[in-house]
Amino acid sequence: MIQTQGSLPSGVEAAVTIHNFSETGILLETRVDMEIGETLDVELPEAGPTRARVVWASGLLYGCAFETPLHPAVLSAAQLRSVVQEVDLAPAPAVAAPAAIGGESFGERLHRLRKLRGLTQGELASRLGVSKPTVWAWEQGRARPIEERLDAIAEELGVTAAELRPGRTVAGLPELIARCRDQIAAAVETSPDKIRIMIEL
Repeated sequence: MIQTQGSLPSGVEAAVTIHNFSETGILLETRVDMEIGETLDVELPEAGPTRARVVWASGLLYGCAFETPLHPAVLSAAQLRSVVQEVDLAPAPAVAAPAAIGGESFGERLHRLRKLRGLTQGELASRLGVSKPTVWAWEQGRARPIEERLDAIAEELGVTAAELRPGRTVAGLPELIARCRDQIAAAVETSPDKIRIMIEL
């Protein structure tokens, strides 16, 4: 498994988890909605951005074929990086999960409700009169819709605007943030004062 980045032709960037790979293709997971035939440039060790085309999709999983088969050296580097990341990620369950901060973020809630309505990011964007990258940015927590747009979003998702907003009062939040800051600092070998945690409500 490799944690990396990908970018769409539209310029949208995506966090990508590669679960399996070969010289001719990869099985990846991402929260960005992609369609059959769409391309994605995936960052691979020793290769940099490598273009892959979606050939099948199931939920958050996408099977992609490389436009050009990987060189054996690139495949070996990717396999090595996969092993190293799995070792590094082994203690991850000890880190507090996002739900511990009091439930879903706005982006997580938007993503869940959109999926429940059976809408793609593109379909929701079209109904709201915005671009697909805008909806992606909302779901990834990179941006937030203006307050005046919340009623329209809620209507398309079949909920009230209040149901879109995450709760703001969380008991013990300062202690939780301090604990997470210490854990992150230890994981990346720096001091807690260099770790910044931002919560968008």
